Amino acid sequence: MLPIKVKSNQIFPVIQLIAAIIILVTAFMSEDMIQLLMGSFFIFLAVMLFTQPILVVTQSEIQLKNLLGMTMRKVAYNGKVVTLDNNKLMVDGKKVFTGSAFNCNKPDFEKVKEYFSKMPQEANLDKHLIDNE
Repeated sequence: MLPIKVKSNQIFPVIQLIAAIIILVTAFMSEDMIQLLMGSFFIFLAVMLFTQPILVVTQSEIQLKNLLGMTMRKVAYNGKVVTLDNNKLMVDGKKVFTGSAFNCNKPDFEKVKEYFSKMPQEANLDKHLIDNE
């Protein structure tokens, strides 16, 4: 099951790919080198959006990645309180990632929710104790 990879919402690369094709067609018709470079760059970005994850959950950490696949931020969550509140992934009360339908693939983020809901929360025990007086 691990690592869980969350990709970006798949509608954006489709729109970007269509825009890139339109830019490339107009670049070939007008023989404009700048538009040709822009269209090629947008195709590259669309392919990267299709293939690269933006969030990876491993056995011990959460990794935020950029379009080139480089890890931009790592957050260790072993022995810490991991909560998901309103699609905000939080570790010890600090927001790590917001998984809205706008920025990530919903079925992928549901796997993350399922994983953290099944994960034992030893660090959460003190919050669940009720003091009967």
